[in-house]
Amino acid sequence: MATPDLQHIALLIGKDEPSVFKDYIEIVANEGLLPYKGVAQYGKKAGESLYTHVLNGIFVLEQLRPALEINDLEARVLFTAFTIHDLNKVMDDGRSYGKLAIGENIAAEIERLGLDCFFT
Repeated sequence: MATPDLQHIALLIGKDEPSVFKDYIEIVANEGLLPYKGVAQYGKKAGESLYTHVLNGIFVLEQLRPALEINDLEARVLFTAFTIHDLNKVMDDGRSYGKLAIGENIAAEIERLGLDCFFT
């Protein structure tokens, strides 16, 4: 799947209405997440950038929100968790996600990506 055109998406979601999805695109996808474009997926999603993989998942989660009645705070938490779910691919030092998913590493990645600002 091609990398999403974020400017087109921004037009579709509208600039005037408050939106968790809009905040995610502006704060995370257009800023902190950009280095993920250089991280190649392996395994089942081989060849796809981690950036595209994360955004595809966020788009699915956004589509499911109404049906699951996920409120804005829950969506921010869910988007954050999904964004860092492949921490092992970012750190890529041979350790498994289970070994890397410690509070210090998770907090550092949340801050590095600007996800902490996504909550303000």
